[in-house]
Amino acid sequence: MLGDATVVVERKQESFSMGGGWGTSKQQTKHRRPLLTADEVMRLGENEALARTSNQRPMRLAKVYHDNPPKTARAAASGQARALVFAPQMLPPIEEPPKLLEMIN
Repeated sequence: MLGDATVVVERKQESFSMGGGWGTSKQQTKHRRPLLTADEVMRLGENEALARTSNQRPMRLAKVYHDNPPKTARAAASGQARALVFAPQMLPPIEEPPKLLEMIN
């Protein structure tokens, strides 16, 4: 229903021979399993939902109820507010650039 996933299982085996030598072997196997099985879908919490759209992977999302009041975070006290006063500054007047004809002459 939701697609398959690849699960990689790694196994490591160490062996000792009678001659006193050690040997180590590693094995990696890949298994295919569903992203979620039917019983895992049935055990989703009442505040969880699965969403599947075309050309997208399935998404496991938290439900949001818009008729509930919003949960806002508590703000810590940041101290007394201060106002900064800036004195207005007068900018120098803009000089007009020389005209093109004056530059040629």
